[in-house]
Amino acid sequence: MSIAIFRKLKNIVFLFFLVILLFVFLKVVVAFFLKGSRSRKNEFQKTKDKKYDSGVDWDIPDTNSSEFKGFEGEQIIIDLLYRLLDRKKYHFFNDLTLPENEGTTQIDHLIVSEHGIFIIETKNMKGLIFGNPYQKTWTQCLADGKHPFQNPFRQNYKHKKCLEELLKIESDVYFEVVVFIERANFPKGRPDYVFYPKEFIQFVKSQTKKVLSDNEIDMILSVIDASRLEPSFETDKRHKAYVNSLLNEK
Repeated sequence: MSIAIFRKLKNIVFLFFLVILLFVFLKVVVAFFLKGSRSRKNEFQKTKDKKYDSGVDWDIPDTNSSEFKGFEGEQIIIDLLYRLLDRKKYHFFNDLTLPENEGTTQIDHLIVSEHGIFIIETKNMKGLIFGNPYQKTWTQCLADGKHPFQNPFRQNYKHKKCLEELLKIESDVYFEVVVFIERANFPKGRPDYVFYPKEFIQFVKSQTKKVLSDNEIDMILSVIDASRLEPSFETDKRHKAYVNSLLNEK
């Protein structure tokens, strides 16, 4: 066999293995993104199923309804969680309802990682927002007037107390944050720990101190999985009834 033919065969074999390696690489990359897409789709479907139960018409949705706005805001955060955070390092719970004393507490999003437990209250609001962490209610100002709503930090405080009781962890491992969709404006400045969506992701990534061991994380995930109520319209309805009963007592 001549040297020229040997070199040609060598090049063909090299190109053959190169094509195989490229094929395997592309297959792994596509599988990775499809997995993330399926995860987001599953989260979307769970929340959508819950809204179907409530009678929301998804063919002609009322985009001004609180149900649609809440669903829309949740999906924005879910999409960012799955796209921008390492799912091996950060564990997510969305639309999480947990038992609390005689009622329930409902957390929009919860992240568990070695760097802490992040409790997220999502607000899909537009217009001007006024409020500070110490006020009972905040105010949304729109063209049709002023609309008071519950201080989201008070909501998160209740979520934190429920988690402390459930997990038996009382320390500085908790981060209570509020995420407003970017159509909201704060003329007097945003309070600390109030973020727009991508800022919130940056905040999570900025926490680098290890405060939870692998065993503690496994315990936390197991307890939450065992305690959480299945997302459904009925679960949501009971939670709202419980919250309204507390408001009526005041």
